[in-house]
Order: sequence, then C-alpha cells, then structure tokens
Amino acid sequence: MGCCIRFLVAFVSGPSASRRSMLQGKDVSVNISDAVFESFETGVRYVIAVVIRNTSLRGQRIRIVPPRLPVFNLEVQNDVEIAPGLDLHAELSFLSSEYKDFEDQFIVSIGRTSGQGDEQLTIPVRALQPAADLRFPTELDFGASSLHSHLLLSLPCP
Repeated sequence: MGCCIRFLVAFVSGPSASRRSMLQGKDVSVNISDAVFESFETGVRYVIAVVIRNTSLRGQRIRIVPPRLPVFNLEVQNDVEIAPGLDLHAELSFLSSEYKDFEDQFIVSIGRTSGQGDEQLTIPVRALQPAADLRFPTELDFGASSLHSHLLLSLPCP
C-alpha cells in the first residue's frame, strides 16, 4: 500500500474549488466558504490558498482574525486596505502530530476606510482524521451452519 501526501490548494478555478463554493459578502468575495482538510497524515503540512477579492467600488479595509487552535496557521498581510477589484492572498495551513478531528474558524472583517458599515464573514475550518473504508460484497455466504441448512445474508447497498 503506497503513501499519499496531499497538498490542497483551492483557487477559484482550481480542481479543489469545485467542491467548495465561493463565499460572497456585501463588499468582498472569498474563494472558499469552508476549509476542510480530509484524511490527513500526522507530520504532514497541508495548505489551502485563500483569496479575498474586493468586489465593491470603494477601497475596503480587510482584517482577519486567525483560527485559535495552534494546529491551524493563517499566513496573511493583515489589516490592509484593498483597492476595488484587487485580491488579498492568504495561506491557511494545517499540521498535527496526533490523529483527531479539529474544528475552528477564521473571521474576515471588512470595513470602509471611513469606519462605516463593518461586515464579518466567518469561515469554518475543519481537519478530519482518516476514516475506515470498509467494503463488503453484496452477499456473504456463511456456509453450512447446522445439519442440512445454509445461511445466505444479503446486505443492502445505498
């Protein structure tokens, strides 16, 4: 059985983005609505690219509150003003030394430079440990169980 190391990158046009919908606020859009690191391996760093775009006609001040758990790290130039149509790029990474599920969030706070009309977008962040993948045939034959009887069990498949 081979080892697989995954480097997750979710861009708007990338293959990972098809599963994750875009989050649209009043003045900005974010290329992911949630961040999920699935079936991770311990000791491997996983990364999701986060792109925040100013979709308004005015400059917007963007502040990001990072996840609280130390297994998640958000690398971003924080508390910056973004001109209309421009992007702010961030990298959300995950690295754990133990197998367990993790849940957190990061918050994108958007406000005009005048301080009016602050908006907040909350993006859930999860890391899910590998789950067992059990596969059975649709029928199991247990053979003869008592004198002249035969047991056949059919399992319904979804």
